Amino acid sequence: MENIICSIHDVSNEALIPKSARIICEKLTITRGVVIGENVSIKAREVYIGDQSFIGDFTNIHLGGDLHIGEYTKIHKYGLLNGKKSINIGHNCWIGQNCILNGEENLMIGNNVGIGTYSSIWTHGYFGELIEGCNYYSVKPTIIEDDVWLVGSYNTVFPGVKIGKKAVIMGTSVITKNIESGKTFSGNPAIDITDKIKQPYIPITLDEKKYIIKAYLTKYFTENKYNFTELIDEIQVDGLGIIKFKYDENYSKNESVAIFDNIPTFMNVEATLFCLESKRYNKKNSKLEIMLRKILNSVVARFLPLS
Repeated sequence: MENIICSIHDVSNEALIPKSARIICEKLTITRGVVIGENVSIKAREVYIGDQSFIGDFTNIHLGGDLHIGEYTKIHKYGLLNGKKSINIGHNCWIGQNCILNGEENLMIGNNVGIGTYSSIWTHGYFGELIEGCNYYSVKPTIIEDDVWLVGSYNTVFPGVKIGKKAVIMGTSVITKNIESGKTFSGNPAIDITDKIKQPYIPITLDEKKYIIKAYLTKYFTENKYNFTELIDEIQVDGLGIIKFKYDENYSKNESVAIFDNIPTFMNVEATLFCLESKRYNKKNSKLEIMLRKILNSVVARFLPLS
């Protein structure tokens, strides 16, 4: 492809890359179902984009290091990812339009992270002349751990900050210091408001998780008039709780998908098995598996691949 310039490349036939997009790198890996929008520009050392991920129109990525994007991650249009080092984004992330992800130092974004529109994540802060005595100069790696949510728009994360797992940042906040896991912050500068409002997350039992998934899928399938909408209620297979699905003529009978309470080991089977306890699944890339991942990924359940 004339719009891809690199020494080593492995691009899936199932990826959609328009002629207006341009990619320059030393090594390129783009896997199944990836969609890259119009006029996207990517320049980095090594580029990896995982299954079913999306990069929106007019996104500009210019890095001195590597770009790594996990599976089922969305970067919406007009994004800017730039800097001298690397940016690593996990699985199942949602990054709204017009966001800035800065990689002047290494930027690490975990799995299942949501970043609202017009937000910016920084690894550097400098501009004033050092020879004139400017006191503001900072270049530090920034880390956003799993399941963090930057709500709404116009959030700013300062360089060197670490945001712990399952923290929630309210819209238009400015994060200047580390945030512990499971906390809610808001304001400029952001302060801890966890005790003033409800906890970001509460414990959920495995039975409750199954009920939530079953209810959501039943409603979704019914509203969208799928023929395999009848969910079979809790079959016991070798003592493991399971939700299983019927099929219609559009799906192969060999495409088997099941959601288990827990699985001691992932058996060597053709079926896709989703484990509620570990939140892992043995990816098979069947049409039904991909469909369920996309349905559940929005707000219900985000699973991670075994490897």
